[in-house]
Amino acid sequence: MAFKERVASKAVKRANDKLIAMTEIETKKEKVINYGGDGNALSSVEMKTQIDLCTSLNSQYNQLLKQADALSNQIDAEEDKLNSMCTKVLAGAVAAFGEDANEIEQLGGTRKSERKKPVRKQQAAK
Repeated sequence: MAFKERVASKAVKRANDKLIAMTEIETKKEKVINYGGDGNALSSVEMKTQIDLCTSLNSQYNQLLKQADALSNQIDAEEDKLNSMCTKVLAGAVAAFGEDANEIEQLGGTRKSERKKPVRKQQAAK
């Protein structure tokens, strides 16, 4: 099962668009503009830093998902081996003790004498 990668959010895309506009304005005005007002630094530098942080976290998240996918595949492969071993144990028990032995039931199998006989349905008269 592959986990769905997380793509850049709308907030990051919107912020990137605003950053481009902020950079153009600052280039025209030839100075860094503080959009946060007095005491609150909010310029293109802070905006770029926050965008980079969000992008980096998103990338880390996707990398962890890839690691989880690899681990999930490994778990599936090992569980398949385990299922195969269980099947071989029952087959070995049948060979060692017979199809109707109590040991088969102890190992989680069904003894031959306890299996239901198939009942055929009568076809409706035409």
